[in-house]
Amino acid sequence: MHEKSERLSWASEGMMMEKLIKIINEPLVLVGLTIAVYLAVRWMQRKAKGLALLNSTLWGGIIIIFLVQYGKVDFTEYMLANKTITFFLWPMTIALGYSMYEGWELIKRYPIPLLVSTFVAVISALSLAQLGIMAVGLEGLVAHSVVPKSVTSPIGLLIIDRIGGIGELAVFGIIWAGVVGNLFGPFLFKILKIETPLAQGYALGAVAHVLGMARATEMGKEQGAAASASIGFTGLLTIVAVEVLLRLNIMAVL
Repeated sequence: MHEKSERLSWASEGMMMEKLIKIINEPLVLVGLTIAVYLAVRWMQRKAKGLALLNSTLWGGIIIIFLVQYGKVDFTEYMLANKTITFFLWPMTIALGYSMYEGWELIKRYPIPLLVSTFVAVISALSLAQLGIMAVGLEGLVAHSVVPKSVTSPIGLLIIDRIGGIGELAVFGIIWAGVVGNLFGPFLFKILKIETPLAQGYALGAVAHVLGMARATEMGKEQGAAASASIGFTGLLTIVAVEVLLRLNIMAVL
């Protein structure tokens, strides 16, 4: 009798666990989970007075990976549910046009320095990607996925569609570049004694895209405006540069 009651208890617990897992993997719950994790990390960062190491993208991603791995969250269900959020990456591409419109005033004020900076930033990013690919020995789609690491995710995915690659891997590289720029950009400014707000903001936007712009905005209004303009102009020039290199077959990876 005792064994039978134990079996019933285990069966009941198993059914409850199945129901709980099913609830956790409901689309609305998964979207809510993403938003809750992001807000929690942002709250902790504010409490830590903007500590760069508490980057919401970095730690939010780590927490979600942990929950998917150990929290009975189905990865496929999670990705499908959060397409509601990732959908807005594409309208953001159009929104970059506004940042370029605002940045046009900066270009008119400092045409030569900013245009040269944009050109150098794009060529440097593509050259470093090429050197990294050759050094590690990456090939094929994996190698292609590294190319757009210094632009925003929407632009990066457009480039991947053109040259071929793995979208998820490309986005990971883009986020990682943004996190590194967000964390170490201000530190490098101090070491190199770069104190001009325009130079700081434009550099952060060119190297670390949206995450760099977030950091630049925290540093000051002028830095934020420069970073916003930089994202649009470097993104546009990167698309053009990749297309030219592709047609001329200059970059080995392409």
